[in-house]
Amino acid sequence: MPPTPEYPDGQQGCDAGQRATWIVVQGDFPERLGKLGCVPSSFGTVPLGGACTVGAPGETTGFDDCVAGSVCSDAVCRDICRLDAPSGSIGACASSTCAVDPRLFANGKDDPTLGVCR
Repeated sequence: MPPTPEYPDGQQGCDAGQRATWIVVQGDFPERLGKLGCVPSSFGTVPLGGACTVGAPGETTGFDDCVAGSVCSDAVCRDICRLDAPSGSIGACASSTCAVDPRLFANGKDDPTLGVCR
């Protein structure tokens, strides 16, 4: 898998054997909450473009099964990108658009800085 612009090796501050991803810590009621965090790389086996799933909400279960550097969006593993990155820069999508996924990278009315390549 080629490196992604925002998360070159999927670790982004995580320890060896881990990958960075969005973790759903609380379900939709009363409000869906999540955080960017580190999870074991061994749970990430679905390649970019593959059909993915997210575990039940929780610190140790609420993450996807995508490979490092990607995240599950609309049941598909997609590259993580930076919403404000100019085209061709670090964090920009190589051949698509960086888009907001309302279920990722922000809580409530927070503005996300990260998105997914579509």
